[in-house]
Amino acid sequence: RRRSRSQYLSACTGVVDYKGTYDTFNLSSGTGISQNKILRIARQMGYQPDVVYRQGRSVDVRRIVLENKRIMTVFDGTLKNIEEGMEIYMDYLKRLTGKQVLGTLSCGKWRGGC
Repeated sequence: RRRSRSQYLSACTGVVDYKGTYDTFNLSSGTGISQNKILRIARQMGYQPDVVYRQGRSVDVRRIVLENKRIMTVFDGTLKNIEEGMEIYMDYLKRLTGKQVLGTLSCGKWRGGC
């Protein structure tokens, strides 16, 4: 766990020390993951999230994949996979709040769900 935290801090330090023209950096895997996959992983971790499926809105984006090329120019570490990242984050939230945290997820319905 300490190594993961150090890697995150290394990425943040790289951004703070950055002297270029960009003001936005995405900290991401660079691959798309559906909300349904996030739910499956959460359930495998023992969480039972409440999910509310709703009609999709015209302003909802169907797919977003964040580009991470900029952050990788200032961070020389390795990226975590989604399972490791979720476990680290959920453990952090649990330590922060003193309880297992996972709220209601509201999903727009396009082509079969989240």
